[in-house]
Amino acid sequence: MPITFVPSSSLLNMLSGPLAAPDFTNAWGKGFVQGVNLAGRTTAPSTSGLGDIWGFPSVTAAQEVRANPTSPFTIAVVSDSASDTSAGTGCQLLYVYYLDSLYNPYVAVYAMNGQTAVTSAVAVNAIQPNGGTTVYAGSGAVTNAIRINGLEVYTAGSGYANAGNIYCTASTGQSYTGGVPQVPGLVYDFMYSGDSVDATSAFTVPNGYAMIVVQFIYGAAATAGTPAYGRFRLASTSGNNLIYRGFDTSLSSNEINIVPEVKPVFAAMTDLRAQCQVSAALEVTCNNLGLMWSISA
Repeated sequence: MPITFVPSSSLLNMLSGPLAAPDFTNAWGKGFVQGVNLAGRTTAPSTSGLGDIWGFPSVTAAQEVRANPTSPFTIAVVSDSASDTSAGTGCQLLYVYYLDSLYNPYVAVYAMNGQTAVTSAVAVNAIQPNGGTTVYAGSGAVTNAIRINGLEVYTAGSGYANAGNIYCTASTGQSYTGGVPQVPGLVYDFMYSGDSVDATSAFTVPNGYAMIVVQFIYGAAATAGTPAYGRFRLASTSGNNLIYRGFDTSLSSNEINIVPEVKPVFAAMTDLRAQCQVSAALEVTCNNLGLMWSISA
């Protein structure tokens, strides 16, 4: 996918074609620019090479680099806690933000059923390019997903959050033990227990949209007094390492906060992922901030 740039002095002075600046100006003026938070965390980051910042390797190290689907699949959601049910103390209803086979954005609502995988959504809504308004598109199994862009607890019981780890996976070819998927390559999103939002830093720009990344924040927590070192990057299918920074610290925590002088802008259907490599077992987090708008809004 192509990558273009915006001078730091002006978000409007784009170099991505004759329509880009008018599109952004129009969308900004109408309030149709949407914030995108490419946030993730992992308590089991890769020590052998650059691995994705997402939660699933905390359960199994078999997929340090998260796989993207190569063909449409049917969404399934499941928890490793029996309390995440439609009438339980944990997550009751779950939002799944996904792109269909044409990379159009949708959000589906699932009623959780604990350690039993759920494939039928109680509602599916198309996300419109006008500030986030959704349009009801039906219910039932989502069979044409090509990317998962996020998970969010919609309603919860007395625990006020998800009681267990929640997984979003392809239904076909998957199996489960105690609510834990046994085929790592078919898991596309993950939520730590108690977090209420997913821990997966990957994001794909929807069809008909563009996105600018304006800030990169990475953090690593180590044992106090124990030297730790590592590296971070935000990678994309455009082939560019958009930010690449290392750290070397003996502190109990370290944070890198960067506002880039040259701000990358991504075309529709660009895949993004935050990655890291560390010297020892740490907890790594990222919070990369972007602005996304419809190129026709």
